[in-house]
Amino acid sequence: MDLVLMRDSLSFSIHVVTDAQRSPRTASPARPWGVALRLLVNIGTYGGSATEAASPGWHDARRDVKGAMAIALAEGDLWQGFHECISTLRGYGEGVVHNYPQRRVLAASAWGVADPDLFIDPERVCLWGQLASWGLRHGDTYGVVMSNGYGNLAIGKLAQQHGWKWGPYPTGSKNWLGVDQWEYMNLAKWIRENPAVELPYWLCWPVYGAYPAHTVGDFGFMPWPEMIHAMASTKRAFAANWSTNGPGPVGPLRDLVHRIRLHQSLPAFSNCSLDHSPGDGDHDDAEKGGRVNLYQLWEPETIVDEPDRWEITLMLRNDCPQSQCITDLTPRRCQKFRAKPGETLRWTHTTLADNRPIQSGTATADQWGLVTVQKLKLDREKTRVRIFR
Repeated sequence: MDLVLMRDSLSFSIHVVTDAQRSPRTASPARPWGVALRLLVNIGTYGGSATEAASPGWHDARRDVKGAMAIALAEGDLWQGFHECISTLRGYGEGVVHNYPQRRVLAASAWGVADPDLFIDPERVCLWGQLASWGLRHGDTYGVVMSNGYGNLAIGKLAQQHGWKWGPYPTGSKNWLGVDQWEYMNLAKWIRENPAVELPYWLCWPVYGAYPAHTVGDFGFMPWPEMIHAMASTKRAFAANWSTNGPGPVGPLRDLVHRIRLHQSLPAFSNCSLDHSPGDGDHDDAEKGGRVNLYQLWEPETIVDEPDRWEITLMLRNDCPQSQCITDLTPRRCQKFRAKPGETLRWTHTTLADNRPIQSGTATADQWGLVTVQKLKLDREKTRVRIFR
């Protein structure tokens, strides 16, 4: 049985959906009584409806809602904020932009984690929504962010339709941080300029509409390609698909993200032989296959993150279109494993079943202390990568 709580105001609503798992009579082997739930914070699609929580069958969203407490919020804008002088007869220069919608989401997330009666696992909080990429700035709250690729809201037709909320384009008003709001909304630029900042795992797919005719944030415009390039060039942990209406081949990654924990290292894949090019923003230059990092899987539960070594179990998805691939691997969001810039470390790649050697070599940490193992050979067999001093 589901418990539904609702509070509505002018433009804000909360729907809490959870199984009645506190009664021993409703306990199941999959989720025993007394086990903390993960928290799914859903901010829906453009237009303000938290569609996935309201209709769990939409894009098979039931797989995300099952076994979780879901907070669904609706806000009639792009979640970026409003200028405080709107409707006050004061000019844009007499105030600043505040990110009120984002604060509501963060407050609801904090409430869900803090309320002992809800029994939420603070290590498993996920933000999900069509334009939820702003949550990547909040790696201290969200272990995972799922959204489309519209990461740069400082350009494109969609953002400029809402420009009155932030001030004249392209140089608008300052925001609550003292930063020009249009610049602040360029998330891709912030990611490129802060390569050492650890981000949540990002899973990206279209909410509706396939390349090249997304209803919102056309892939042919720069916001999608720029965002994917920013994540890839700074070696962040993410996967993206732009080839289908909805999640499509994202598939098992939607199940994997529920096992990812906030204070846990992530594998960042790059230069995979299975990847397609997102192009540079021209309608005709993105490969129509539409994927990056979709088929590499890992076991979050068996990651070793110690001062002297980092280990992970890897494999390809069973539905991978190729039997093997070559990919680079960079440990991110490490809790204990640290490398000094310029430090050289050793790595090995072995079969998990019998520890048979596959590859080995050395890797040198870059200027941010990131260590990248290049040209790993993966197939559907589970293998173990070890990086150590």
